[in-house]
Amino acid sequence: MRTSRLVLALSVLVALCCASLLVAQQPSVTLRLKFAPNTVTKYRIFAQGEGQMATQMPGMPPEMQQQMQQQMQQPLRATVTAVATTKVAGVDNTGAARIAIRLDSMDMRMSIMGKQMKMLLAGGKMTMSMDGQPTQSMPLAGMMGQPGAKLPFLQEPVTIKMDPRGKVTDFTIPGLPRIPGMDMQALLRQSQILLPEQPLAVGESWSDHQALPYGNVPMVTDANYTLAGLETKNGKTLARINVGMVISLQNADMASLTKQFGQTTAPQMQQMNMQGSISMEQKLNGVMLFNVTDGHISRLDFEMSQQMVSNNTFTPPNQQQAVTMNTSMALNMKGAVAAL
Repeated sequence: MRTSRLVLALSVLVALCCASLLVAQQPSVTLRLKFAPNTVTKYRIFAQGEGQMATQMPGMPPEMQQQMQQQMQQPLRATVTAVATTKVAGVDNTGAARIAIRLDSMDMRMSIMGKQMKMLLAGGKMTMSMDGQPTQSMPLAGMMGQPGAKLPFLQEPVTIKMDPRGKVTDFTIPGLPRIPGMDMQALLRQSQILLPEQPLAVGESWSDHQALPYGNVPMVTDANYTLAGLETKNGKTLARINVGMVISLQNADMASLTKQFGQTTAPQMQQMNMQGSISMEQKLNGVMLFNVTDGHISRLDFEMSQQMVSNNTFTPPNQQQAVTMNTSMALNMKGAVAAL
């Protein structure tokens, strides 16, 4: 019996020593973006998704309610393919870079409420068709109060300033009007991928938390990352990073949102006396391949799901009676961003 105990103790001791040795041999790696002036990189973006939307308007006549429900039962499908170019315009003494980003082309096809919509971007010009029939060539221009105008952010690159950890500290979108009450830098940081402060070994994790005022409540982003593995390919060290991100908004007051954003983005919303709330949760899980040697993201594969619920009342233009509208939407999407 004593011999068995001794053997068991020695076995446990050997196992602990081996585990400690393996941990000690795990290399640590520093994950940092590396920028060089005038470096140009192209990225291909692909995403496809499917969802369902439902809307109820209790005050609507039954026949109109039924017709609307039939339209809503049609699944929402979307496919997007795009190519974007980044160019490092300059690097300061901290290693942060000013980067110009241009959307070179985009092909987006959607099926929504039984209608087939196609939106194409090429040569800085956007065109749109519905069921094969051309619509306004610049559909977004009307949202900015300039029907038919050219959109500067399609003609000129968006410029951001990014530090070696991936934190966005400044950005400029040509022609985008300032939205009162909205910190656009904070909005961009909601979906950024942030590299860890300290060197990590395989299996170690880090996290990031962001909260952005959105009407009367915060929009909260919690991101978690794990260094899942290291490999060598063509003489380059590649880090495989698991990414998990949750963006949530709980019971945002529509009157507060309209007051915050409506004056600039849609002045007519101010006149509709919007009341009610909206909640949303978006989850993203993905795997990122990071080129440690060259200091850039090689590829990100992701899956995303989104749930949204809104319950609102509003008064349509030229009417006195308020309308109630309750909407829910579920969307699932997957895609990839890859350096070419």
